Amino acid sequence: MCRKYKVARALAALSSVLLFGNPTQAANVVINEIYGGRGNAGAAYQNDFVELYNNSANAIDLSTYSLQYTSATGPRTGNSWITLNLSGSIGAALPTENIESGAIIFNLVATAGKLALVSSKSPLKMTNPKSDPSVVDFVGYGISANAI
Repeated sequence: MCRKYKVARALAALSSVLLFGNPTQAANVVINEIYGGRGNAGAAYQNDFVELYNNSANAIDLSTYSLQYTSATGPRTGNSWITLNLSGSIGAALPTENIESGAIIFNLVATAGKLALVSSKSPLKMTNPKSDPSVVDFVGYGISANAI
């Protein structure tokens, strides 16, 4: 694949990303990077991942936080957010271990989806994560992703 094609694909991907943080939350921890290509033929990595970044100089306790995922256009009604409860803390230095589970908690779709970093372990019930004060950071990716 030529370099020009790779750059064009990367720019197209960036043009279809929704990002917002909640202005009522201190944005000390943010979603820095996500990868949802696990299981796809020719995928660069064999596992999905989410990288969190600590913007502050202090360690932040993540024991009340969760990562929550839903499809690009969901949820329309009810609760279809899949929740992964976090633990430990995130400091300025790299952590000594990663969060791993023997079971797949959620399968990040490579082409489109929504991921929220939430300051509680309660599953999101609102259809619009922008209106939930517990949403610390949010990424919607893919052409069909919406913020509702």
